[in-house]
Amino acid sequence: MVCNETEAPKAACDSAAEATHASKIARVEAREEAAEEDWRATSQALKYQGQEAALLRALHSIQRQVDQLQRLKSPTPTPAPTPTPARALSEPRRAALLNYALVVSHDTTDVRGNPYSLGPNGEACRLSQFPHALVTTPEHPTGVFMCARSHNVHLKAQLLRKCASAPSGWMPTSGADLERLLAPEDATSSPLVVRLSLELVPEDLDDSDTTLDSALRTPVVCHFRPPEAPVGQGGPTERALIDGVASFALGISEGVATSLLSKGFRHCRFRFVARALHPHLRDEPRFAAHSAAFVVKQSLSNDLRGDQRWVLVGNELTASSESDAPMRVVRRVGRRVAVSSGA
Repeated sequence: MVCNETEAPKAACDSAAEATHASKIARVEAREEAAEEDWRATSQALKYQGQEAALLRALHSIQRQVDQLQRLKSPTPTPAPTPTPARALSEPRRAALLNYALVVSHDTTDVRGNPYSLGPNGEACRLSQFPHALVTTPEHPTGVFMCARSHNVHLKAQLLRKCASAPSGWMPTSGADLERLLAPEDATSSPLVVRLSLELVPEDLDDSDTTLDSALRTPVVCHFRPPEAPVGQGGPTERALIDGVASFALGISEGVATSLLSKGFRHCRFRFVARALHPHLRDEPRFAAHSAAFVVKQSLSNDLRGDQRWVLVGNELTASSESDAPMRVVRRVGRRVAVSSGA
């Protein structure tokens, strides 16, 4: 403010100057107070950070002490013993194994023993728990067994023993005599466990190195439903022989079907293999039972009309009733279980 002594009194100019000076002082004081508040806040934050860091260091120290105490209290783990290979069987006992064999059950005849057959003009025939049906396909116009993914497969691996008086030369056995045959040679006698697997029929393959997984268009994690466990770890595909029988009830995985095979393998058929896992039996051909060959489809409805069945009585093709079917197939419907009529 410019004061002209000729226009205003000197007192007014002094008052204005004092007001301007006071305003400047107030602004300076305000900035000083703000700076001091910032410093207090910063100091408090640094104080808290220091306390947090100290607390973390204390916690780490306590955790180290706890770990040391646990190590002192816990005994040193003993390494798992290396499994001792089973001793080789003596020659007489190996020769005795030839008197035993595993076979896979099939529902290919009615309860009267009459074999199921294709119907008139090659119509499909419903079977039972395994296989599920007898059908024709472009690759197999004369007939082929079929399993449907919509139905569970129920089959048994039966232990047999040679018997001269039996019509077939073989008869079922409980397996107790086989266990006694194996036990003296192996102090840690393993239980007689059978594992079920799914594979392509080797006779249908040009390359012996081809596997089911390599023939599928899209790789799958498992072949069964519920999924199989690694070999020797149980699961739905491993069952102990009870009175000479290992029973399996499972479905085929959604990723496995004849239509899901690569183009060059559509003619290939599947088969189940029931193999004994006992160290003295797993490499013996007689203890790896092969099922009949079959194709895999999604359901039975596209091939079958109702519960149609035919059997051969002698050389005569005859319609067969549901009551003559050996057993009934259990079908899985989501999480519920229903019994499919007649199969």
